[in-house]
Amino acid sequence: MNLKDGIFSYSMRLKAIIFILFYFFTLSSVSGQDSLTDQEKLYSLQREEMVLNIIKATGIKNDAITAAFLAIPRHKYIPEEYRNFAYSLTPIPLTNKVIIPSPEVLALIFHNAELSKDSKVLLIGQGSDYAVALLSRIAGTVWVSDPAIRITGLNNVRIKKALSWQGWTDQAPFDFIFVHYAVNEIPLVLTKQLKDGGILIFPLITGSGLQTLIMLRKTGEAFSLKDLGDCFFTVSN
Repeated sequence: MNLKDGIFSYSMRLKAIIFILFYFFTLSSVSGQDSLTDQEKLYSLQREEMVLNIIKATGIKNDAITAAFLAIPRHKYIPEEYRNFAYSLTPIPLTNKVIIPSPEVLALIFHNAELSKDSKVLLIGQGSDYAVALLSRIAGTVWVSDPAIRITGLNNVRIKKALSWQGWTDQAPFDFIFVHYAVNEIPLVLTKQLKDGGILIFPLITGSGLQTLIMLRKTGEAFSLKDLGDCFFTVSN
């Protein structure tokens, strides 16, 4: 099967997921709830289109990742003045210093992290609410170190409202650690908090000032590195 046929086949499964999500959402809103507004319907359609664009751009075919991106409304994590771009495959500023990364890049990260419902995840960064909401649906438990995080009410998410560069030692080891900001060097201190076979993904600032996404896999006392491509994240201070 070539890529085009694969995308078509997966898009049929995607339509089934969309139908199921829409069906259960409709049931939950029938009694006493207002129906979707025109704007909410538009956002829903744009979210479906965004997921198809992610699949076309990356070739990723993962039902858990797809369902998460369909279920989580990115526009709710975007400043109102930028909501017209909420479902584009672009990073968007939250403040003059903090950026919400591209959904395409987040999908690529979650895919390479090899996540399951048994995965224990640590996320360290700023402006991570959208990524945390997605991870809460893909992974088992998510530990978050973010001084400005606002998200609440997720049963499998534990939050520390601080930017802990040293990780979260008393909760280690983790299956996956996601550094949600760009750094100038490999955060070696975090490798000590990975399980054997665990994965660390972080945006690395290159000599030219651009950013590239690096995946580190720990094997015993050694680790291997893989370049996942260009990205754009908040730059650490």
